Amino acid sequence: MKQLSIVIPAFNAEVFLGETIGSCLNVHPSPEEIIVVDDGSSDGTPAICADFGTKIRYHRVENGGVSRARNTGASAASGRWLLFLDADDKLEPDGPAALIQAAENGRAGMAYGLVRERQQPPRAPRITGQNHAEGDPPRPALHNYWRCAVITPGSAVIRRDLHERLGGFVPGYEPMEDRDYWIKAGFLEPCAHIDRVVLDKTWRPVSAGKMDARRIWNGLRSRLALPAWCQE
Repeated sequence: MKQLSIVIPAFNAEVFLGETIGSCLNVHPSPEEIIVVDDGSSDGTPAICADFGTKIRYHRVENGGVSRARNTGASAASGRWLLFLDADDKLEPDGPAALIQAAENGRAGMAYGLVRERQQPPRAPRITGQNHAEGDPPRPALHNYWRCAVITPGSAVIRRDLHERLGGFVPGYEPMEDRDYWIKAGFLEPCAHIDRVVLDKTWRPVSAGKMDARRIWNGLRSRLALPAWCQE
């Protein structure tokens, strides 16, 4: 799958990063590249990346947050399609290829699938990411506005030129930067969906999505800025 670039932003991710990269190496067909952007880690993240040698492309940047790290990786990518994978998530081996096929068959700029969500402390996993944001603009934007269907960026692919039209992820909107991103994408191009699990994700107490106060505040900020973006 020489048209896919997987971008992994990593900050102090030594505990999980090896398994995450390993899941990318098990993807078939193999991706064009796996780009790890080390967001100024102070733990053993650089050593974990060094162990993989030339199997990955490693970039180290000054700490600036997940949005800047994703944008840095995207700017270095050469694939036609991008997949932004969190450093503690794991891809299903055939997930990325199925997403790209769905997007290309539907002439869509992006495609997403189902997520197997796990919790720490452990609870029974659940499957999320149903198809309510599938279709032509503005349907994907409207449905992601009210309830984001793309559970996490690693469950979706987006065409690189569409990412560039969006201007990437907006730094400072974390942990709602991805919802803002998918809303904007849904105004511009159709969205495809596949009814299969493409990603295994574990939510931990320190996960960004668990930060309710920041989620509410930055969700409001991003929505207040959205009309100006649409006008532009």
